[in-house]
Amino acid sequence: MPAGRGLSEHEVERQFRGDGHYRRWRAGRRLDAHALHARLFILWDRDRDGALDGAEWGAASGWWLGRDYPRGDWNDWDTGGDGVIDFNEFAQALQARGYFRGWDIDTDGEISFDEWLDAIYTAADLDDDGELGPAEWQEARHWLR
Repeated sequence: MPAGRGLSEHEVERQFRGDGHYRRWRAGRRLDAHALHARLFILWDRDRDGALDGAEWGAASGWWLGRDYPRGDWNDWDTGGDGVIDFNEFAQALQARGYFRGWDIDTDGEISFDEWLDAIYTAADLDDDGELGPAEWQEARHWLR
């Protein structure tokens, strides 16, 4: 990335088309609400123990929900009150926040590459300047692993 210049959405699109991120999200099937929630759960669950603890939820929800979706508090997500968020609680919380609807722009029940890219780019452009600076790009890459 040239010094002092961020990546435009078109440049980010070229990066993601070539590196297979979207294909990994789809995993050979439709990227519907369940598949989106499942992929996000895997990304948020950094220690891969099958549940989100407070640290994982705090870090991931700040980036993924950002300014576009109401985050709520821990108890809004941990509805079982057991100190962790399992997949069902996670999916219900995202559904309650309209997360899938926010990504599925054409309302066809599936996230296309363009819809996916738009959602990722919007989440990553933390300063809303229309491009991803080096720190924003690095953070996006971190959350997409």
